[in-house]
Parts: sequence; C-alpha cells; structure tokens
Amino acid sequence: MIFLLAAAAAAVAAVPCDVQVSVGQQRVLNLPGVSRIALSGAGIFDVKALGGGQVLLTGVARGRSSLLWFDGRGSSSACAVSVDDGRSSELGRMLRQFVGSNLTVTEFSEFVVVDGTIDSVEDARRLDALVKDNPRVKVLARFNPRVIPVVAEIITAQFQRQGLANAKASAIGQKVVLEGSVADEKELLKALSIAQAVYDTHVTR
Repeated sequence: MIFLLAAAAAAVAAVPCDVQVSVGQQRVLNLPGVSRIALSGAGIFDVKALGGGQVLLTGVARGRSSLLWFDGRGSSSACAVSVDDGRSSELGRMLRQFVGSNLTVTEFSEFVVVDGTIDSVEDARRLDALVKDNPRVKVLARFNPRVIPVVAEIITAQFQRQGLANAKASAIGQKVVLEGSVADEKELLKALSIAQAVYDTHVTR
C-alpha cells in the first residue's frame, strides 16, 4: 500500500527526472518497487497507486512541485513535476509535428519558453510561423552550427536580389564571413545590414 506524506521542499535534495502534465491530464509513472510516496507542495498534482510499481499522476493546478518515492529497501528517488494550463502541451505537440523533436517547450510563470536546436532554415521558418504572433512565447532555441553554410547561402542570395552582385557570404567554421567587393560605403552598409538581419533571424534569434 502507498502512503501519501506531506514533505517539505528541502527534503528533496536532487531531482533527476522531470514530469510535465496539464491541469486535468493524467499520466502513468513507472516506479519499480515503490512502497511510499512523499509530495512537496500538495495541491499541484495527485497520485494514485495502480499496483505493479505504477502510479497514476493527475495534474490539479498550475505550478511546479516534487515527488519523492521510496522502495521497499528504503532507497529514494525524486522527480520534478510541472503542471501547466495545456497551452504549452499543445504548442509542444505542434512543434514536434511541424518543426522537429529537438525542441522543448516549458512553461515558466506567464511565459512559454521554446528551447533546443533548430536543424534547418525551413524548421526556423515553420517555428516563426507557429509562435511569432504569441506574446507569451519566448524562443531561446539556436540554429544547429552544421546549418551555418545554409545561412551563408541565404545571405548571398539576398545580396544578389538587392543588386550586390560582387558580394557573397561564406561559412568558415561556425562563423559567416563576407567576401567580395561593393561600389561604395553605402553599398557596404547595405551588405552589412542584410547579413546581420539574416543572421539574427536564423542564428541569433
């Protein structure tokens, strides 16, 4: 039988795993040999014993808390539990479907944070289309360094479209270097502005 205990947050010294659910959402956790569970911050989520080393976790209210569980030998393990309002879960599903699995979505207070690695220019464009009109979303994701040559190609293509036929961008390591020639200082400033705008959009974000 599992006994639910109230536990102070300080009782959980290490949190090696993370569980994320939405309010009203349920998730089955596999906790081999679990005999007792302690909750930090009651009211954020509930747990119910299912038997066979499994418990059912239900999101109750938005927030973060911890779950500390013990096996029959007295050994303990801990998990951080985040309960959101469902918006980040839906956004995460859309990002995994349309952008890629290397992005994570986490809710902090009133913001939804998108982090991880963007693997292509097309992924970056799809990400922008999904989140650009949402003021709650903060994008911390960065471009995969392997895609820097593609960014250089985009800059060069922009130069051509803007009449800077003798200028180009090249990838050297993880940097973009501008090469070639321009007619005057005005064209130089134009080239630098184009390159900076493309780089900020696809790499710095």
